[in-house]
Amino acid sequence: MYEKHIVIRVFVQVPRLKKEGDINFVIDTGSGKSMLSANAAAHIGLNPLSFKSAGGIGRGFGGNFEARAIDCQVRFVFGKGTSEEYVVPYDGRLQVSMPPSHFSVQDQLRYNSAMPSLLGNDVLLKHFETVISKDRIELTPLCRL
Repeated sequence: MYEKHIVIRVFVQVPRLKKEGDINFVIDTGSGKSMLSANAAAHIGLNPLSFKSAGGIGRGFGGNFEARAIDCQVRFVFGKGTSEEYVVPYDGRLQVSMPPSHFSVQDQLRYNSAMPSLLGNDVLLKHFETVISKDRIELTPLCRL
């Protein structure tokens, strides 16, 4: 579905909630914020409805969405289990994209299956030298933690 977009697998940890797992992110250099899809959040055992609203309707990749905020530390682990492993603590409240509540149940299901998780510039520019060429991305950590 995202054949024209670069996708990267990242291990996501939410230590306080004891939830973690691999999530595929679309690299979105046009987005200022990274975001988990509702399906990705559920995949690692999070209940998106348990998080507080981040306020209002947003518009982005995939259309309109309601954002819920994860109010505890989240870590992105790039290259997990390799000699190149790099941990990025997420600064701020990571948001989970939800379909607008006025959507029908059928439209909510369609939305959830189509909405990707996004890795935006809040992670890319702050933590990596990012080089993108055609269908390839190279992320070089700016510093090791």
